[in-house]
Amino acid sequence: MIYPSPGYPIYESWVTYAGAKPVPLHLREESGFTFTPDDLAALITPRTRVIFLCSPSNPTGGVLSKKELEGIAKVIREKAPADVRVYSDEIYEQCIFDGEKHHSISVEPGMEERSIIASGHSKGYAMTGWRLGYTVLPTAAEAAVFKQLTINTISCVPPFVQEAGRVALTSPESLPEIAKMVAAFQERRDWIVPTLNKLAGVRCQNPKGAFYVFPNVAGVCEQLGIIDAYNALPPARRAHTAPSAMLQMFLLYSYGVATMDRNSFGKIGAEGQHFLRLSIATSLDRLKEGMSRITTASTDRAGFARFLQDEKLYN
Repeated sequence: MIYPSPGYPIYESWVTYAGAKPVPLHLREESGFTFTPDDLAALITPRTRVIFLCSPSNPTGGVLSKKELEGIAKVIREKAPADVRVYSDEIYEQCIFDGEKHHSISVEPGMEERSIIASGHSKGYAMTGWRLGYTVLPTAAEAAVFKQLTINTISCVPPFVQEAGRVALTSPESLPEIAKMVAAFQERRDWIVPTLNKLAGVRCQNPKGAFYVFPNVAGVCEQLGIIDAYNALPPARRAHTAPSAMLQMFLLYSYGVATMDRNSFGKIGAEGQHFLRLSIATSLDRLKEGMSRITTASTDRAGFARFLQDEKLYN
């Protein structure tokens, strides 16, 4: 099973849980966290069964354009087994910036019969805690299996949540409210990305969608002494952490700022990658306060040394 890395953490954990072979498709910072059809083609074999796509992406905010999806679909048609399934995670489909539009691989030639579309209400309709989603499968037989699996692993969606979801989908008020929300996300993005890029030891791509930023914090890890501290750990303890994870815990416990480290979004092959995910799904005032604290923390080498004294905080 091929999945993007960094990507939604359940991809990698679900593949390993199911006993399949995880094949990470690494998204490179220098390529804007996208990939080419050739990158995908290099990973497809006769044993490929599922290819995960996520656009817009969690955690990077990357968005696959229609042209990119055309090339990806061509590779899948030509190289993948005929019974391959493309799991297209489109949960952030409404959250796209700069006037761009969402595109689904399922509409490309030959892809409707190969695609599983997964989406829901958590993101675009801001119903995060309601856990209401849906999946569109290519055959009735697959839908029946999926329904049985869902009933036996998740149980059923409460009726009042179903009714709320119906209103969200059909109300004429929804689209204008979603547009206002996405505009607020874009305003926050337009503030936080330049702010991060002004911070010594940080560089940050400009996300095209979702509501996250994914800065490279390698320089901060260096200047705080985190990488040296990590390398000094015994191998058994290094296996359970990473420099960005140690920075994540330092920011949380010493400065009260919640972030997520690179390994939270796919650990296989992520060695030496130092990123944090910051959510912009909060007010601009809160983001400014958080960035003020991160700025102070980024040069607090003495504070990190004190933090290291409590081993349970970074393991």
